[in-house]
Amino acid sequence: MATTNPSVDFVGQLTPPPLAGGGRWGTSGLMKVQLRGGATYQLDMADSRAAVWATVLDDLRRDGRPVYLEHDAATGVITNLLQPKIFSVAAVAAPKNDQVEVALHPSHGRHFVRLSNRDAPNLLASLRNAQQQASDVLVTETLSEHEIIDVRSAAGFSTGSSSNPYVAPSASAAVYPDDGCWGRAHEMVRLMLNSGLVSSPDIRKAWTFGSSGASLTVDTRNNPSCRVAWTYHVAPVIEIITGVGEETRVIDPALFTGPVLESDWFNAQNDPSADLQESVNTVFWRDRTGSTVETDPTYTKTQSVLATYRTDLMLRSASPDGPPPYAGCP
Repeated sequence: MATTNPSVDFVGQLTPPPLAGGGRWGTSGLMKVQLRGGATYQLDMADSRAAVWATVLDDLRRDGRPVYLEHDAATGVITNLLQPKIFSVAAVAAPKNDQVEVALHPSHGRHFVRLSNRDAPNLLASLRNAQQQASDVLVTETLSEHEIIDVRSAAGFSTGSSSNPYVAPSASAAVYPDDGCWGRAHEMVRLMLNSGLVSSPDIRKAWTFGSSGASLTVDTRNNPSCRVAWTYHVAPVIEIITGVGEETRVIDPALFTGPVLESDWFNAQNDPSADLQESVNTVFWRDRTGSTVETDPTYTKTQSVLATYRTDLMLRSASPDGPPPYAGCP
């Protein structure tokens, strides 16, 4: 099938709409997907990915988040669906082999442009221009490798807040370790405070900042590549009482099934030269120096992060790789 140039827009209307009760779709026929800009495409409900794609399209429509679509030029049937995200460009590295690493704020994941991609010159020009102009860009990338395949101005794409309910971070952090740690860490703080079992002064956050680019690396069965790389990472820290007194423990379901010593948490990220720091629990995001700090007292930013990466997990689970864990990983 010949794939046309991708469309990036907000979802306007789905026809037919969800069946009564929500979240349920027919299993045959075509769904009409109309974008706000007027373009119309078809979703083949017989496609094994269609039920998930329809749910994602409806979530994006309801939340006011954009969608990236590729389609068959002859039939108008959607052949690929991804979720673009708004970032600022922190750094564009020098080429190495066939790749150019790109640091995107506030993401802690690894992102890159493949030089063998025929669109690489345009992608890199857009990213470098955004960095120089300190302007946001709308970035679309592949689901598992996080190869950047589309970059355009974020003007007009400011996203709404998610209306989805919270999802327990112990689930989302464990099965989607690629990105979003700053949101999951803040949600874990919220849950611990709401439990009434621990007070705010007893909760901090531990931050690791990689020594060079995405130098924090973790083996995992929850990514088809069996490994993820991060530029930084964050998780909640609490004080617990043991038989020998008060000790610090890190709670990070992306790496461990229970609380661990801070030294074990640091070592699991495989960068001995990384910078380990701590902050108060009200810090939602911070840079390495601590000179730039963001807070989220209402947890609206937190909810947006959780919704964004929950969508990526849904899309990956509907891809040929299927849902995690991946049996091919050691």
